[in-house]
Amino acid sequence: MTAEEVRQRAIAKIQKLYDEAQAQSSDRYWQNGPYNVKRWVARGFGAALAELKVEPDWEETAEHYVTRVSQKVRGWRGNGPDEDDESWFDSAIDEAAIAISVAARD
Repeated sequence: MTAEEVRQRAIAKIQKLYDEAQAQSSDRYWQNGPYNVKRWVARGFGAALAELKVEPDWEETAEHYVTRVSQKVRGWRGNGPDEDDESWFDSAIDEAAIAISVAARD
């Protein structure tokens, strides 16, 4: 599998997670006082999608691409809203990094 194929698989997985979080963010169940935790989750997945916009380097292996991008995604940890005391944003970042890492194995 090429790095570009892995990239496309990772984008598809994370886009699905993003879309689900966006849909859930309109459900009042996820409202926590004045905050909407699923909106924070969607932001985390959105950050991962932004990192996946970077195409693989020429002749970059799928394994190297996955490692490089998942590390960049993990770099987003701790950049969620200050009000996110339950780490919804960071959890989404972790889930996205794992999804990217396993995209090469699927």
